[in-house]
Amino acid sequence: ATPGPTAWRGKLSTSGRYLVSMHCVSGAPLPDHQVFVRDLQRPDTPIITASGCRWFDFSCGERFIAYSTGRRSIEICSLESGQIVKQIPLDYFARRLQWSGEGPQIAVIADGGPEVEIWDVAGEPKCIARYEISGSAFALGWRSEPFALAVGTVQGSVLWWQDDLSSTPKRLPLHSNNVIWLHFHPHRELLFSNAWDGTARIIDPNS
Repeated sequence: ATPGPTAWRGKLSTSGRYLVSMHCVSGAPLPDHQVFVRDLQRPDTPIITASGCRWFDFSCGERFIAYSTGRRSIEICSLESGQIVKQIPLDYFARRLQWSGEGPQIAVIADGGPEVEIWDVAGEPKCIARYEISGSAFALGWRSEPFALAVGTVQGSVLWWQDDLSSTPKRLPLHSNNVIWLHFHPHRELLFSNAWDGTARIIDPNS
């Protein structure tokens, strides 16, 4: 099913049970963009509908989904009940967010700003790490075990942290334009990236 005008981003959960899709009206401002989450065991009616979203991700174990809002916050919803269970207050609009592979942590980058943060949401949400880059963040990739976090910038470089956000990141000049996607290989020390300059790269950040 395809509710709303135009579907332009989507993700299927690892188990294949849940589908999240983002829909927008051409030329509409961000608050008019909507996210629909469907349980494919009963797909006719969305279990979650939200407006003003920019990005989303399923938690490990697929108990929750987190999505950014047009109100400078991230909402965390239960996939079982469809209800909001937690909210993360931000000082900025979030461009990207990603759950950790293990544990109740979410990495966030600002939309057009320098902020890179990691939030622990096991209890009351709290920011446990923060870094401000020089430039504007555009893409995000991370894993928690072992820790590795990469942020792509509009200038085309990728910042890579190997230990934690308190260290100085390594700057990798991989592209000549906006880095739009980053992903760590789940089992090897490889980082995948692609950008608006029309190139895609697979690198070992340690080399």
